Amino acid sequence: MTTLLALETATGSASLALLRADGKLLAETTFAARRTMASRLLPMLDALCASVDLAPTEIDALAVGLGPGSFTSLRVGLATAQGIALACAEEPPLLGVGTLEVLAAGAPLTTRRPVCAVLAAPKRSVYAATYARLDEHSSNCLFGPELLEITELAHRLRAIGHETLVVGPLAAADRARLPAAGCGFAPPI
Repeated sequence: MTTLLALETATGSASLALLRADGKLLAETTFAARRTMASRLLPMLDALCASVDLAPTEIDALAVGLGPGSFTSLRVGLATAQGIALACAEEPPLLGVGTLEVLAAGAPLTTRRPVCAVLAAPKRSVYAATYARLDEHSSNCLFGPELLEITELAHRLRAIGHETLVVGPLAAADRARLPAAGCGFAPPI
């Protein structure tokens, strides 16, 4: 059985998931780890693998989030993924995946409107990227990923000219400023 480990550490939380090649989710975990990520990530991986009777060295492929996000958290995630790959007898492929692209891909497949993925950034800014879904498996990037103030994001979304679905964690005060730009919000995951 081919097993993929997906690892995301761009924010103050870490997410790990084990999937089969056909996309079936075997196990997943998410934990808040802003200051403890480096010490907690491998024990959480061990527990996740044990829950499906898999040794971490039996992982066939790894996907790791490339951000944008917390510099230190991203480095911890990337170094962990590299270490796991090196520990495997047959070094598995290591795939980098944009965090905002993954957030956008999680939008409901029924939506035909543009999807804007956002993550909180320092100094009341956001990391944002907006995508137009072409079909259920592909999309076209309209802008981003980039660091924007919320007012600039609202301006960019208004310029798209279509109602945009916003996904990802966004502060309540920032959420309140986007409906005037023609935005709707996906429910929290």
